[in-house]
Amino acid sequence: EKTVDEQDFNKDSVLQFCRDFLSWRKSQPAMNKGSIRILDSDESLLILEREYEDELILAVFNMKESSQDFDYSAQYSHVRLIALNGLCSNQQDGVVTLPSCSMLLANVDKVV
Repeated sequence: EKTVDEQDFNKDSVLQFCRDFLSWRKSQPAMNKGSIRILDSDESLLILEREYEDELILAVFNMKESSQDFDYSAQYSHVRLIALNGLCSNQQDGVVTLPSCSMLLANVDKVV
């Protein structure tokens, strides 16, 4: 285990990821003031929507010890992945591959 001093200036450290994530979270009205909705899925995925005014954030958590695909193409359009260091960012044709025990955060619009 590394000390805070060892992680403090390492941009890839767990400490830096937590700092970046908390800073990002504080800047997002949907994450602070928005409603939360838990979507139906199998037990290996936890899928949440946070919505406030015209902002909708999708959070998908892969609970499996292996990677899996999440197909968002039927429900969401204009998916903009949130690029925080260490977060999933591989998408193609409406499908995101989430590595084991990872998460995806994205600003999205619902398909109408």
